[in-house]
Amino acid sequence: MKVERIKELIQSCNVNFLIGSGLSRPYLNTLGDIENWLTELNKENDSPQKEIIRASVYAKYFTDVIKPNLQSEIDDDIVGYYDDVLGFYRQFLIFWNDIIVRRSSRLHNKQINVFSTNIDLFVERAAEKTGIELNDGFKGRINPVFDEGNFQKSYTKTSTHYQNTSEIPVFNLLKLHGSIDWKIIEKDTKQISHDSLLENVQKADKGLESIKKNSLIEIDSKDTLASMITKTNALSAIDINAIQPFTDSYDELVVINPTKQKFKDTVLDLHFYELMRIYSNVLEKENSLLFVMGFSFADEHIAKITIRVADSNPTLLIIIFSFSDNEKNKFEEYLKLNNGKSKNNNILNVTPSNFIET
Repeated sequence: MKVERIKELIQSCNVNFLIGSGLSRPYLNTLGDIENWLTELNKENDSPQKEIIRASVYAKYFTDVIKPNLQSEIDDDIVGYYDDVLGFYRQFLIFWNDIIVRRSSRLHNKQINVFSTNIDLFVERAAEKTGIELNDGFKGRINPVFDEGNFQKSYTKTSTHYQNTSEIPVFNLLKLHGSIDWKIIEKDTKQISHDSLLENVQKADKGLESIKKNSLIEIDSKDTLASMITKTNALSAIDINAIQPFTDSYDELVVINPTKQKFKDTVLDLHFYELMRIYSNVLEKENSLLFVMGFSFADEHIAKITIRVADSNPTLLIIIFSFSDNEKNKFEEYLKLNNGKSKNNNILNVTPSNFIET
């Protein structure tokens, strides 16, 4: 597809983004095999060994993806990576804000929906640095509360002299898997408030630090469930109580854990279910455009919704940007495409070499 054609589509379409963990690299690691590990582990019978492995996997996920979001963890060794990634997000917001401001079409509102499976805070911090309008679903100043209805709002600005009203570009950030700065107000009401100090993350960090050495197993990318079981059996002692300070505090984080059973979790939690419904409804709109970046569609739930809408809405166009040429086959596998095509042939996979050639 020619770049000029993409420009035309941006002018006439409802613009949406689906972003994943690939966009926060190299500062934050991607999930790797964590999802497969936890999915396989869920099939095992309950046992102390199973709990040790689960806690060890969560500890790795916490250390690689969650803990680095604490400002105190951004030390001199990794500050360069942090600044680079934050700079990329800032450029992304500035670039698209400028496009929406200049867009000539008045048939579409000046909103961009950013659906993210990331639980980090890069988009929020980038928006704060740039001063660009960001709607993260929270309303309130002292004790902000999350409400999906806030994503239906538009923002306008009125001139001082002539009272002319114009719409302000705004980015709607819909975090499909929750966020590390969310916290439950009351478990019975399922209300979510904003945890600006990341108190739950700090609590989980202290819980992890309190675990005695050799209470958990070391996990690397080459591990399998079988090798983790072997490591667990080699521990001098298996003490479930020793890991409880971490697991209890980790469970308070309002995030969907990386397992293939996400749909069951989202149905149980009204907020996650509603965000997935919004994702589906937005793509069902006529002349919708979805850019996919840093997301592999390994998440079966999102992949199923995406391909279903693509097959039912011929006016929807999905443009997937692959990090490398070799990833093209993975996307086709996860989306279950026939000969690389959807029913309406409205899914385009742009690899680096394709993009350069066009």
